[in-house]
Amino acid sequence: MSYNSSSSRRDSPKREDESRNNTHRKRSRFDDDDDSKTTGRSDGPRAPKQRKRFDGNDPFAKDRAEEGKYQWGTAEQREADAAAEAQRHKDLANKLQPDFKPSGALEKAARTTEKGVEMKYVEPAEARKPPTRWRLYPFKGEEALEPYMIYKKSCYMFGRDRQVVDIPTDHPSCSKQHAAIQFREVEIEDKSTGMTKRVVKPYIIDLGSTNGTFLNSVKIDSERYIELLPKDSIKFGFSTREYIVIHEKVSVNAPDI
Repeated sequence: MSYNSSSSRRDSPKREDESRNNTHRKRSRFDDDDDSKTTGRSDGPRAPKQRKRFDGNDPFAKDRAEEGKYQWGTAEQREADAAAEAQRHKDLANKLQPDFKPSGALEKAARTTEKGVEMKYVEPAEARKPPTRWRLYPFKGEEALEPYMIYKKSCYMFGRDRQVVDIPTDHPSCSKQHAAIQFREVEIEDKSTGMTKRVVKPYIIDLGSTNGTFLNSVKIDSERYIELLPKDSIKFGFSTREYIVIHEKVSVNAPDI
């Protein structure tokens, strides 16, 4: 008996339907797409499910709003708390305001020497070099020492710091920047004419020293100009060394004026 393959295929449509159904089941087993389950078609891998994002709404906002309706404590306490809160905001606002006051940094830099020493004293605007030849005679007990010519510039500083002072005072009771003799241009009245005129006079100033400056055995006020007269005596701290101020028109041996 011969076998006819073409007739066999035509005679078995049931087998073809079963084959299609089996293929459909295999594809549905591995395909998670919802559409593929219903239609039997798959267009590719399934897109991931989108999670529900937080929309920014506070779920407890309503509860907080309800709590805000109630105020705890007495009326006086609430007023005090409100005043303290207002003062805190005011202080914060003042703190954030710009401060244009001078900090003193520029002045400090101007007072600092090339060697890095900050000067305690700065000459005033009326500082002038004296036209008269003033001298300063130091005495150590009865012994007269070499005099200082103090007419070559407008200011002479005394103290232990030899880097900045003009006339060193090495006694331990003296400060590093102890005092200064300053020549200043001032106005005085001419008694003969009754008119005012400008002259240059010497002044002594203590620079806030620890043990003070003495003029004619009297301690002078700190940071104040005191006029010097011929034959005035100056001492610094507890040092026994004495300085006598003289100018060229007055002799050392002349009687006191």
